[in-house]
Order: sequence, then C-alpha cells, then structure tokens
Amino acid sequence: MRKVEAQLSAPDFKALQNTLASNQKASLLTALQNSVMLYRSLRQDLFQDNIQLNQAEDAVMDYFEKMQ
Repeated sequence: MRKVEAQLSAPDFKALQNTLASNQKASLLTALQNSVMLYRSLRQDLFQDNIQLNQAEDAVMDYFEKMQ
C-alpha cells in the first residue's frame, strides 16, 4: 500500500483516482476535468476568500469546454 492510500480519506482518495486516465480521448478529457475540479476544490479549501479568478483561467476553461 502506498502512503497516500493510507493517509487520505476514502472520498479524497476516490477524487484523486478520478484524475487517472487511459490513452483514450474521452478518458483523458474526463481525467483532466476531474483534475481541474479537484484543484479548484483544494484551492478554495486552502485559500478561501483570497482567490481572485482571472480572465486566463476563464479562457482556458472555455477552450476546454469546446474540446469536449
């Protein structure tokens, strides 16, 4: 068992597992979307009200939506 598996809660570990992908386009896009959601969740938990979203992030996410 890896260290991360022993230290994370079951929901957190599942969220991390959901960032893994196979070499199929749909799987890669899903894993990328899950990575973004996990990152945003962690960022919100760590920095709460100190986060200022910017136009670059919005543009990247708009592009990502068009890829799907």
